Amino acid sequence: MTSSRYLWSLTFFASFLLSLSAMAQSFQNKILKINGTSSEYGVYQGELELRSKNNKIQATKVFTYQDYKFENLSVQEVWTGEATQVQDQLVINFSIRQAVLFKSAEGMSRSPEMFHANLKVTQIIELNSMISFFRGQEAFNENITGVADLKAKPLWENLRTQTESYGKESSLIIKLLAGFIDMKVFNWYHADSMVRAYEHREEFKSKNHYFVFDPTDHDFYQQNPNILRVVNKVPDTISLIEDIQRRNAYAPTLEEKMEHYEDQMIKYHINDLGQFSTAQFDKNGHFVRYVMVGDGALWTGMYLASQAMRYQVTKDNEALENVKKSLKGLMLLMDITGDRKNFARNVTYDDGSIKVGGEYRRGTGIHQDKIWRAMGNNDMFKGLIHGFIWSYIIIPESETELRQELLKHMALLPKLEIAQEKFNKVPAYGLRALVSKSEDDKKEFVKNFMLAHMGRQAFNIEGTTHLGGIADWSGINLTMVSTITNIMIAKVIIKDFPSKDRLFQNNENDVLQGSMKSLMLQWKDMVESRRDLLTMAAYQFAVKNGFKIKEANELNDGLAKDELKKIWQKSLTSSIWGLREIPINRSKYNISYDYSLKPDWSLSWWPKLPWKSVKEKQPIEYHMQGAYAYPFFESTGIGSNFIWKDQPFSYKGGSSKLMKDPGADYLYTYWMAKLAGLI
Repeated sequence: MTSSRYLWSLTFFASFLLSLSAMAQSFQNKILKINGTSSEYGVYQGELELRSKNNKIQATKVFTYQDYKFENLSVQEVWTGEATQVQDQLVINFSIRQAVLFKSAEGMSRSPEMFHANLKVTQIIELNSMISFFRGQEAFNENITGVADLKAKPLWENLRTQTESYGKESSLIIKLLAGFIDMKVFNWYHADSMVRAYEHREEFKSKNHYFVFDPTDHDFYQQNPNILRVVNKVPDTISLIEDIQRRNAYAPTLEEKMEHYEDQMIKYHINDLGQFSTAQFDKNGHFVRYVMVGDGALWTGMYLASQAMRYQVTKDNEALENVKKSLKGLMLLMDITGDRKNFARNVTYDDGSIKVGGEYRRGTGIHQDKIWRAMGNNDMFKGLIHGFIWSYIIIPESETELRQELLKHMALLPKLEIAQEKFNKVPAYGLRALVSKSEDDKKEFVKNFMLAHMGRQAFNIEGTTHLGGIADWSGINLTMVSTITNIMIAKVIIKDFPSKDRLFQNNENDVLQGSMKSLMLQWKDMVESRRDLLTMAAYQFAVKNGFKIKEANELNDGLAKDELKKIWQKSLTSSIWGLREIPINRSKYNISYDYSLKPDWSLSWWPKLPWKSVKEKQPIEYHMQGAYAYPFFESTGIGSNFIWKDQPFSYKGGSSKLMKDPGADYLYTYWMAKLAGLI
């Protein structure tokens, strides 16, 4: 009898253990409905997905707080980890990061140690019992309220990838120059202790650069714009401000972002004189004044171009008025100096905030109530000519007085000192030719183009040098703008004022064809570097004008037959992400980041702008750049007056809510994409 009872007890106990084990197994490949409470953030509801993959149980937990909000958005957390069956229990381990991106935000700071130390969270799943666990000092109590089958698509997926960035530089002279710079700069750069600290990193040893592409949660935010997701980190102030950058990039539609930036530009960033500006605010968020931007003439010209493209697409009278206002601002740059050889970088009304002296001058005569900044240079000249050709095309003939002023200023361009440089002679004489209809001016336009580009063609230099991790990113934007300008001028001359000399007509067409090829070669040199605006420009101003992709193939570019066409199509299709990554509400928070604190970051083997130390050595820090370029919402999109000129591999930056940055970079890209039919 005793042995029978013992056998019965043993059988019962074994059955009990099996039932518990079956219970634990029954949770695998299921979604558990949960509700719970955080001691820090309150009540929440959500789901816990347990998905078997590669002999592991992947755990993904997504839960939304009932009352915890940020910027009127419901805060949602996502945790990812792995589950293990331990006897009758399912044990899930999560790793929560304490510091991810920002060093500080809105008065809160992360210590360097926090970037390397994660919080371990262990959760034990048992049926019909309260589940208690901790995240640091934060206590959680949670219940399982139901079980559902897995869906085909996971609750959350990490879609972050990276691609190697390298220039398709095939110019022998550039490579020889690089060798010279290597001898002059690289040796002392790599000898520095700060640089040597990264010698063990694979990215450094391989001399690779990478562009990080992260479409994660784009589709989620498009469908759930009122939720703010925080992934694998504590949802404190810094985390919320980090993740709202992604939300502000992905939740609004492209059109909504355009409307946001159109409104912001008119309110805060185009001053009363039509000049591009940043905007100063007080601590209460009230607008204080327009602030001069160092490259104001260039950005004014590009903002004007955005409004001209907008007008071409929509025929919106507001866009035309914006063109007219900024055109007057550009012409003022030439008038206020009182010297036809020089022009101003920017101009503002004197509000007492700028001390006159050095580059800052007071206007005279009718302009004595204005302050202007001297040193209008090559870069600023690109803004003048770009704004002038767009205005010439867009402003109606009925605007007689304004068109006459425009024509007068176009005719004066060759008198500027900066226009004596060979590359600047091309648009200067081209624009004057549109005024004079003179064969001599058109011949100067063609002759100077041939002279300027003959050397480039002979040595295969297209103005967008990218060798290893070295590129002049601001120069890439400038070259694109000036090439577009030359294409537009050539098209107008060919269409409206063709030369009477049939042979010379061919030369005019050579300028158009040569400029289109130059634009396509610029694109090809930078195709692995996510210059999405350059891709759109190449499509709108070269391919749509009849340029054949295969014509951009070169003997020594290493590309197989038809390979370039495939690369082009991929680049064009993905170019829309340049718009998607730019967030709204730029500069809304006080933010500081230093990505050298990140454990997965590495310094680049390549120094930034090494030629700056050929004549005189710059501090080592000046040349330091990262091996990674992050999405705009994690980098330059946080605070920039023009994203496309920024160094993508910079690793330090931030923003101040007292100084709001403009959005002309988004508008220029958006309206070009619209004009090209890409969106």
